[in-house]
Parts: sequence; structure tokens; C-alpha cells
Amino acid sequence: MSIENKLKEIFELFKYFEFKGVPMEWHHFNQKVLKLKEELLLEFGLPIDQSYDRIFFEMNRHLEWNTDVCQEAIDNLHRSSLEYKNGQTRFRSILRIPKSPLQHGAVYLSDMLLYHYTDFLNKINIVLMSNHVSYQFLWGTKDIWVRDFMPVQAGQNKYVQFVYDPDYLKGKWSYLKSDPWKVTVNLDIAPLRSNLVIDGGNVIRCHKSALVLSCIINSIYVSTVFDRPRI
Repeated sequence: MSIENKLKEIFELFKYFEFKGVPMEWHHFNQKVLKLKEELLLEFGLPIDQSYDRIFFEMNRHLEWNTDVCQEAIDNLHRSSLEYKNGQTRFRSILRIPKSPLQHGAVYLSDMLLYHYTDFLNKINIVLMSNHVSYQFLWGTKDIWVRDFMPVQAGQNKYVQFVYDPDYLKGKWSYLKSDPWKVTVNLDIAPLRSNLVIDGGNVIRCHKSALVLSCIINSIYVSTVFDRPRI
């Protein structure tokens, strides 16, 4: 079986898992996926005892198989092979994902769903696909609540990045704190930097304005952060 056909089969099995709502690791087809992955890694001189899953998960960002998806995966395998031969062994930390424009109408999800919440991802995938809503993954996140730390849209092609420094992610929970600038680097946007410490989940759209809701001693205070034009 050619490299292209192996990649296509992995892609189709990924989609099968999603549409059937079956966690990948529990399904008997998972052994077939693992075998195909190992064969591809060996063909490119990559060790099978290290995690290169992200190369293959990248394909899952696309709704359907085509030559561009195939070539992207092959390029990732080639680059990983060169990096491995040059002594670089941590693929996840050096993966270079080309910047891509935001897709209008798409839902953006944390990549942690791929690794830790497969069952939930399968369920939400069925809902999104049945309503013809595409989705993309945000790479480099440390928790799934992306609305809290990602930039807030302030207008057409205009985004504001607040400082993400919540009290509840300090101390022993600090490992769950995402760096929005590292996540945003793979998106084709240039957010405006704000010095305000705000969780994006508290920013609520209201006609031409954006509001910040905060609960203090059972009271709700509403304040306008900036005027938000219609998009």
C-alpha cells in the first residue's frame, strides 16, 4: 500500500470514529490505525516508541480527503524525519503549523479534546457536522476553555487580547494556564494588546457594544469595555 493510501485510510478511520461517536482507543479499528501509523513512521525513519500522533491528528482538521491534505501530512512526516535525524526528538514542541486565515462560521476547539476528551469530541462532532458547521483546532492550549484566554473580536478583522491571569489558575493549577500568544501565533490575525486583566468568557456581545460581567458578593456589575460595531 502506498504512503498516500495509508494516509487516506487513517483519515477515513478518524472520520469513522467521529461520526460513529466511538472513542478511538476503545474500538477494534484502532489497532489498524496504530499499525498504519507505525508503518508510516518506519518508512520515514521515525521511532515508533515516541509520540508523533499530532502529524496524523493534523489531517483531522479537514472535512474531506484531498491532495492538499495528503501533501500536508507527507510534508509533516518529511520535516519530522529531518528534525529527528538532526537530533530533535520532541515533535510536538517543534511542529510548525502554517498560519491559516480564520474560517468564517467555523467553531474553534482546544486541541486537548483530541488527547484527553475523545468521547466528548466525538459527540460534539456529530452535532456540528449534522448542522453543517465546520471546526478547527487551536494548537498549544492547556485547557479546553478557549473563550477565556483567546482574543475577543472587536470588529471586522479586529481582535483584542486581554491579559489572561485568573486567580483560579495559580499555584498548583498553574499548569492549566494557556499562553494565548503562543496559541494565536498559528492564526492569521494580529490582536491588539490590552493591559486589562479579563477572562474572555466574561465579555458578552450586546448590539454595538461588548460588556464585561463580573459577580462580586452576589451582585452583578456591568461595564462597557469598548464599542463593538456590527460585523
